[in-house]
Amino acid sequence: MLSEWLTPTAPGECSAVFVLAHPDDEFFCMPLITAEVLGGRTVQVVYLTDGGPLASTRERESLKVLGDVGVGADFVRFAGREHGWRDGHLHEKVGEVRDWLATWLAESPTCARLYVPAWEGGHHDHDCCFGVVASLLRDGRVGNALCLQFPLYNGEGLRGPLFRCMRPLRSNGEEFALRFSVAHAVQYLKTARAYPSQWRSWVALGPASAWAYLVRRSIVVQRVKPARLHQPPHAGVAFFERRFGVRVEEVLEALRRL
Repeated sequence: MLSEWLTPTAPGECSAVFVLAHPDDEFFCMPLITAEVLGGRTVQVVYLTDGGPLASTRERESLKVLGDVGVGADFVRFAGREHGWRDGHLHEKVGEVRDWLATWLAESPTCARLYVPAWEGGHHDHDCCFGVVASLLRDGRVGNALCLQFPLYNGEGLRGPLFRCMRPLRSNGEEFALRFSVAHAVQYLKTARAYPSQWRSWVALGPASAWAYLVRRSIVVQRVKPARLHQPPHAGVAFFERRFGVRVEEVLEALRRL
C-alpha cells in the first residue's frame, strides 16, 4: 500500500526527490509532494529542462507553489537552465543529464523515494526523465531509493489532439493509489491558478486534471521498471508524436545509448 511507504519519519532522516522535466510539472504530483512533506521528509525537486522562453517566470511560479506546501527554494534545483538543457530537446542530452543526476544524487541526503514522470508517450521530455532514472536504477546508482512513476497525460488508443490526464498505463505494472478528500482535491486544483504564464496549456489541461482530482480523488504511482526502456510506451502513435513531431523511435534510440 502506498500509505505504508508514506509513513512519517524523523525530520531530515531521509529525503524524497522529484525529478521533473518542466516548471509546472509539480502540479501533477502535488498530493505526493504534500504527503512527503507532512511525513517529515526533506523534499527536493529538480527540473531537467530550462522551461523555454519564459524560463525565469516559470521558475518563480513553481517556487511559489512549492513554497506554499513547505518546499523551500534551497531545495529546488533548476538544472536544465544551469546546463542549457532546452525544453523539448531533452532526448538530445540524456547522457549528459544522466551523468549529472547520478552525481547530484550521490551528493544529496539519503534518498528514500525518487519520483519521476511516467513512461507514457505524453511528452518526450517526461519520458526522458523516466529513462534517465530507469537507467540509473538498472545500474544501481540510486542507492536504496524506491523509484516511482506518476502519470501526467498520454494518448494511448486516441487520435489527433485527444489525451487522457493522470491515467496510468496498465503496461507500467501494479498501481498504488494515494487517496485524498474533496477539500484537498479543490486545494490541489487551485494550484493551477499559480501558472499564468502557461495559460494556453491549462485551457486543455485544466478541465482534464479537474476530472482526475475531483472525480477520482486519487493519484496513482507505479514502480519504475528499467525493462520498459526496451519497449515503446504503448502501441500506436504516441501523443508527443502527434503534438510535437518527435518520433518515439528517436527517443528510444537516445535512451538505448545510456
